[in-house]
Amino acid sequence: MWVSQKRKINTIYKKIDKIAKKGRDNFQKWYDFIGDSITRKQYADLLQCLYYKYDFDASRYLSITDMRDPAWDAILYHTKDSLQEMKYDLMEKVGLYQIGITYYKQIPQTKVNVIDEFGSGAVLIPNVVNGGVESIDVVKGGQNYSTASSIEIIGGVTPSATAQFTQPNGLRKGVIIDVEVTATGSSHNRDIRLGTIEEVDYYEENIIGLSPDEYQKIIQNKKTYLSVTLEGSTQSASFSSWSTQSSYDRNVIDLYKEAFGYLI
Repeated sequence: MWVSQKRKINTIYKKIDKIAKKGRDNFQKWYDFIGDSITRKQYADLLQCLYYKYDFDASRYLSITDMRDPAWDAILYHTKDSLQEMKYDLMEKVGLYQIGITYYKQIPQTKVNVIDEFGSGAVLIPNVVNGGVESIDVVKGGQNYSTASSIEIIGGVTPSATAQFTQPNGLRKGVIIDVEVTATGSSHNRDIRLGTIEEVDYYEENIIGLSPDEYQKIIQNKKTYLSVTLEGSTQSASFSSWSTQSSYDRNVIDLYKEAFGYLI
């Protein structure tokens, strides 16, 4: 019984998600969907979908009219529209994430490798303090390492930390005994705060009575430019190139590509 109900909920979820991906201004389609659910006697299934997929309890509201707008807010909160999805995909490719309007570069966790053609089994753990590699612990010395071996520290920003076998007895009979840090590097185990990006909307014409953003995007009356401020800078750079041959979403993503390149 539950398997069948789960299928119904998933079917409804896909339909709601398709409506929500078009943005906040698509609320009329959401109202219509509620009405269709009632007509098709699927309203109870809709309420279950809201509860399980959007963490929304419709039983707190006295009427459908009272419920529909808060439910729409909950749906939008849990939905990435197509523009958001393209933006997040782009951010993932270049290793960025955002908190509010501030963007950060993801830095890999610092680790230490030993580069050697024949040696194996060594385990070296870096001790990072305030973004610098202060020391390296030899947890396992491994075997068959030679003086031609080199220590590689991955992480931080260029130039990263460097290290070598402690002289004269850091390497003994193929076993790593001790390693010393020769440069601590910086920003180890710390993501880099790059700066901020703000979206600024503007309209080609002031059209009275034409308010929904979604429609203004379609007729290409609404445009957006990005104001980018590098960390530590007091001046902003603007990215505003706009192609009338491309959709609104495509134009905004192209601007983000430029803005991310500028930040990085």
